[in-house]
Amino acid sequence: MSTIGDLLVQNPTNPVQVTDLQTGTNKEWADKYHSIKNIIVLTRVENGWVQADFQTACHPLYDDDTVRMNTSAVPLNERRWRLQTEADCELWFHSEISNVVLAA
Repeated sequence: MSTIGDLLVQNPTNPVQVTDLQTGTNKEWADKYHSIKNIIVLTRVENGWVQADFQTACHPLYDDDTVRMNTSAVPLNERRWRLQTEADCELWFHSEISNVVLAA
């Protein structure tokens, strides 16, 4: 059986159909938001594989985190995604990324 720690280091495996659609925004706050200019990249490509270094971006684990990471967990259900709207992307992010992290 998988543990929460196992699931956290996995990439989402459910297939996503890329539609190449672009959406605009009519949100007033988005137009006034300053662009991000300082980007810290925690990934690199080695031998054709993308390597992510999250350890330097995160705080050290607390004592209870070891217990939590070793807790049994069930992998996500298989699902196909078609990202066509902003709402589709939001649902994908919550289902495949944040729900897994928040469960930990």
